[in-house]
Amino acid sequence: MKIQCDVCQAAAAEVVCCTEEAALCGGCDLINHAGNTMATNHQRLPLSAAALRPRCDTCQETLGWFFCLEDRVVLCRQCDISTHKSRPFGSGHHRLLLTNVKVGLDPKQSTTTIKFTQFSQMN
Repeated sequence: MKIQCDVCQAAAAEVVCCTEEAALCGGCDLINHAGNTMATNHQRLPLSAAALRPRCDTCQETLGWFFCLEDRVVLCRQCDISTHKSRPFGSGHHRLLLTNVKVGLDPKQSTTTIKFTQFSQMN
């Protein structure tokens, strides 16, 4: 899954600017950060190819699709439904969709974490 540049909306994003909370292609990153002395201090993290999705923390069998912020677990679709639909307090939990994109922790290093995208509550 490629992330589109938030500025030009045409090219694939290559970096995420933490200050602006925006994904930028190489050209837009250069335009927005090289010509502005304040913006040159923004921390930017590289994006790279898709990462392997982790297994569900509950069943340990299926690939995870969601991350629950309150429970701090990765869940497959079936475990997400059984966890959040069966309990009255669980229906209000904030869950994030795993987008399967690597985000480098340091522009000079390729250490990675998984990026999450928030999605609306499922009915």
